Amino acid sequence: MATSGDLIRVEHVIKEFNHGAVKALNDCSLTIQKGEVVAIIGPSGSGKSTLLRCLNLLEVPSSGHIYFNDVDITDKKVDIDLHRRKMGMVFQHFNLFPHMTVQKNITLAPVQLKLKTQEEADKQAMELLERIGEEGRRMSNLIDDILRLSSLESKQAEEVRERVDLRGLCEDIFRSLEPIMKKRGITGEIFGAAHYYAYPDDMRQLLKNLMENAVKYNRENGRVTVRISPDAYQCVISVVDTGIGIPLEHQSRVFERFYRVDKSRSKATGGTGLGLAIVKHIVAQHGASISLESQAGKGTEIRVEFSDALKQQMEERAENA
Repeated sequence: MATSGDLIRVEHVIKEFNHGAVKALNDCSLTIQKGEVVAIIGPSGSGKSTLLRCLNLLEVPSSGHIYFNDVDITDKKVDIDLHRRKMGMVFQHFNLFPHMTVQKNITLAPVQLKLKTQEEADKQAMELLERIGEEGRRMSNLIDDILRLSSLESKQAEEVRERVDLRGLCEDIFRSLEPIMKKRGITGEIFGAAHYYAYPDDMRQLLKNLMENAVKYNRENGRVTVRISPDAYQCVISVVDTGIGIPLEHQSRVFERFYRVDKSRSKATGGTGLGLAIVKHIVAQHGASISLESQAGKGTEIRVEFSDALKQQMEERAENA
């Protein structure tokens, strides 16, 4: 058990990759007190980043325990999302010579040590800077998504909902996704139409996240189908793709913050691991429900059902008429 006053306690944590072939952390133990400032220093490949990711289970330890505020967050019964809300973000810092450009900083050592010609060093520097730009955009997207989640959690119930054209929103989102869809030969189609009283920005975000995922995780020349099915007391929106699908063992966790089924693919597509967590919050705010059906290698369908919420809205409007 973690002792009183410990903010974080790590006990005998081991993290292995490639079925034990690589051991990033080997019997790691440490204690961090409340108010304590800790610097983790070590050479590249020493496990610094792996340890930081393990502290809020972005990487799940192979064995050992991690306590946060006296709670064992490695216990599968613990709601990790609840604890992630209390955790901060980590940034790495590197010093540069201020009188030189970034490119000159990168090429200085290899050129002076005659490991590369200036031309070779400049070429590699530009490749590295492009990767840094991609990571910067990914970090910006991550910050945007964290702010969206924070906004959703603090949204006041008295905020006014408006009548939203669901088909019109879907058409707008398909237009915004058109460049990547054309590049990969993906087609999109919409069946049905309905209006729904909602927070307009939130409804756009919900549909955008679902449709964007359906495109990103689709196969070449695949298809994305959006169905809007209204009747007197029900409105169901379903987004179906012909993509890579989600293995059964991951399906119960895809709505968790930062959870990724395929970490390398999510990073390549610019995913933050928060898209479906945002969808889950928006669905809850509208009194709706969400479900998922998927087969690995065949595709995924996500359904959002507004039945009870829509019925309640219509009854309230009739009473106020």
